[in-house]
Amino acid sequence: MWDNFEDFFPNLPFTTTLPSAREEVLNPALADVAACHYQMATEADDHHLRYNSVIKRISRIMARYPGCSALILVVFLSMLSDYVKSFTKPVVIPQPLPRRFFPSTSVILDYPYGNIVDVGDLLNEREALFVMYYAPWCGKSIRVRDEFQKAADYMSDDLQFVGVNAWYPNGTCRKQNNFASYPVLIFYHMNRDGYLYTGVLRAEYIIQFANRMLYPLKYIYHRDELAAFLAHRDNAVLGYYDFSSSPQPPGFVQFYYASLRLYENDPRNPVEFAVITSSKIAMDHKMFKSGTIHLNRSLNVTLRYPLFYGLSAKNISNWVVYHKQKLSVSWILPTGSKSSVLSSHLNTPAVILFLPNYPLSCDNQYASLFREVALDYYNCQNMTHIPQVINTLTYLRWMNALHQLDIKFKCQDDHEVAAPCGRQSERLIPTKRCCQSFMVDPPYTKYNSCDVCLNYLQTNPVSWLPCDMKSVLDLPSWPYLLESFPTHQGMCAELMPYYNPGEFLTVCCENHSYYQNPFHGSYIPHGPGRRSDDPFVINSIRDKHKRLCDQLAYQRKHGWQAPPLYFLSTAYTNVTGEACINNRTLTFLIMDTRGSHRFAQQLGINITSTHEEPVLVIFDKRMEEQFIMEKPVTKSNIIQFVHNFTKHSLRLSSRSTNVHNNQTLCDDSNKEVCVLDVSSENFEERVINVEKDVVVLYHTPWCGYCLSFNHIYLLLAKYFRHSPDILFVRVDASENDLRWQYTMDVFPTLVLFPAHRKSESVTFPDHLYKTLPNLIYFILQHSSTTLRLHTGLSICSRACITANRASTVRRIHSLNQALSKLVKAKHTLQRKIKLFATELDLRDLTRNTLRILQWYKNVLTKRIWVKHLQLNESRHLHKVLFSTSGQFIEQHKLSAILMRYTAYSRRYLHMEEGDFKDELFEINLEIDSHKVDHQSHDEL
Repeated sequence: MWDNFEDFFPNLPFTTTLPSAREEVLNPALADVAACHYQMATEADDHHLRYNSVIKRISRIMARYPGCSALILVVFLSMLSDYVKSFTKPVVIPQPLPRRFFPSTSVILDYPYGNIVDVGDLLNEREALFVMYYAPWCGKSIRVRDEFQKAADYMSDDLQFVGVNAWYPNGTCRKQNNFASYPVLIFYHMNRDGYLYTGVLRAEYIIQFANRMLYPLKYIYHRDELAAFLAHRDNAVLGYYDFSSSPQPPGFVQFYYASLRLYENDPRNPVEFAVITSSKIAMDHKMFKSGTIHLNRSLNVTLRYPLFYGLSAKNISNWVVYHKQKLSVSWILPTGSKSSVLSSHLNTPAVILFLPNYPLSCDNQYASLFREVALDYYNCQNMTHIPQVINTLTYLRWMNALHQLDIKFKCQDDHEVAAPCGRQSERLIPTKRCCQSFMVDPPYTKYNSCDVCLNYLQTNPVSWLPCDMKSVLDLPSWPYLLESFPTHQGMCAELMPYYNPGEFLTVCCENHSYYQNPFHGSYIPHGPGRRSDDPFVINSIRDKHKRLCDQLAYQRKHGWQAPPLYFLSTAYTNVTGEACINNRTLTFLIMDTRGSHRFAQQLGINITSTHEEPVLVIFDKRMEEQFIMEKPVTKSNIIQFVHNFTKHSLRLSSRSTNVHNNQTLCDDSNKEVCVLDVSSENFEERVINVEKDVVVLYHTPWCGYCLSFNHIYLLLAKYFRHSPDILFVRVDASENDLRWQYTMDVFPTLVLFPAHRKSESVTFPDHLYKTLPNLIYFILQHSSTTLRLHTGLSICSRACITANRASTVRRIHSLNQALSKLVKAKHTLQRKIKLFATELDLRDLTRNTLRILQWYKNVLTKRIWVKHLQLNESRHLHKVLFSTSGQFIEQHKLSAILMRYTAYSRRYLHMEEGDFKDELFEINLEIDSHKVDHQSHDEL
């Protein structure tokens, strides 16, 4: 109850006390008001009591069931929060309108609103489109944007490039497609489903993919073209189609789309398709019927596509994928994202050639040379056509070099343009030339007179000899060489019929009124062609120079030209069929240094992304071995390198850092802490071959705990700084390849190599914390006795010296007592021996007893000698301890103790080996010769 009613009804005119009886009589209305107020106060008091009782009951329930109570409270609060939020309006920022992703001046058609319907309409108007689906916020899309722009500029006359915003929520592209990542590059061709590009996202690779999709087929007109096509490919699909009967023979369209499908599957190592149009060439390859398809495999037999499978692009491509052979040389081109492409090729030992790849330039001569070695290496059955293929590759390699020189001469007026394969083609300028004219029969060529020049390069060793023009004119291959001669009047051709890179032929033919046939035999006539006075031919030749030089200028501007090295090398070692000699067959791989230089650095090859010179390495993942070829990459050196690996005669290569020679720093006595940095080159020299205890710390730069542990490791080295018998080193395990017995896979790792017992190295336990006390105990537990004694004396303080003085006194006293007992026992034994010596003639038992007593006398003599040594050492230690006035023992006195202790141990061991051999009983002599004393050692 309240003390007065004003507390409950503050607005009413209450009196401070109840009205009296006289006031009630005089004022009846006041009595009624007071009764009403009293009743209201009583009801309020009852409500208050009920509220308190409910609160107490709920409190008891919550105390009894705290978990349920907390859950109910959380649910109630969340419902209350949702109820309050229902009255608030959400603040939504409207999405800004998308902007152009590509510049407005770009040749790329950009659709920032993601309207894919417009792209479909555009595809109906054009034959092909190259579309990039991007997300404006994606960093990878932003990086690829510049590369896609370069490709569009390069191919603006041949192909339309399109960009589509696939992230805009209101766009039809976002609603119809659900891309997992960005960007996505798709090539659309002739109203068919797109072909996804999965190659390297650089401009030159994008251009190469687009060109292959525009022109997927190679048309073969001559035998030399077919030989060149097959020589460069391990798997080649040939199709013979007769276009004379129909402009679109049956099955040709399916053959065309099958080539697109296979190139989409693997743009790095594609299976290429070729079409033979000559019936004579087709008959040479047993293709007698139009629509015949062959799968030519360089190291296996040729297969014919069975027509009962059905002529569909899917069936043809599946048949090729199932029957194609393993590549002799595979290109590994990392795309910049996670993949298992490289690991799938490293299941067996691999020989890897690192060189820059320029897809738009000439054929890479190093890759061609590498393929020649690979074909010979895999020729286990000694197939006869493999040497022919190798000779063709050699010929084509040098003919390509001559073609590059011709391009450079044609574009030499353009000062901004160099030859597409660069800087060393001046070596092909002939230093000697011999020429002669002769007449030709028109069936071989439309001209009747030719001028032949034999050109010698400066690298030819026989360039000083007279020219042998007779052997040149007697070549049996003249009909086939002249068959591919240019049709335009006044043009010349360069030939290399001898496969000799040091010389080549230049042939220029013209029409004269008189000719004579110097050849006899069969030939393959040319089909009908355009006349030389045809305006189309004249304009094409006139514009060819400008178009070619413009392309070369654009390639040079973006650095898409590779400078191959023209070299002469003769292979003297034969590696034919060595792939079948043992079970370590090599896989030949080529990697582009511009995208895989970091992998090369992990193998110990010091190259960068701009490195131009090729590097060769053999890597065995299972054996964890790599062998780096130190010589220049030539054919003879590659063959010798592969041959030595097969014969197990290669020296193992390992990564090693160039550490500074800080041994002189550790020799400075003023240095408190000294930790040596070792590498794989000097690891055995500084760790294994030293007569000290060596502590090795294995660390890596990317290990976060290693950085914090370095401080503890330096404190550990400082703790043992006064001891010359221990050495602290560290090795960067990420940059140094050690032998397998010295390799660790957990960092940081601490290993102790004890002196004179390097094979008994001990690793710090993983279950212990790497604290300073644990590390000190670990070293003292497994180190040599000399180090323990030296450490104990070097850290002995004044209190330690005082305690050891008292311990030494007690030790000397106990040794004196033991020595006196041994001397008394020896005297007693001598008297017994004299007593038994007078009874030698009694019986055999007395003789045996006398022999045992004499043996026991020798044992006592040796024990007395040992006690004398221990007593002398204890007295010397006692003298040193009492002469120490400073806090620490002087260094020269400690060295004297250790020297005397070492000499004592050696004398005792020598005596033990010489005397304790022939006795009747084995007695365990309790001689603690390897310690000064157990008790004193513990106190130290």
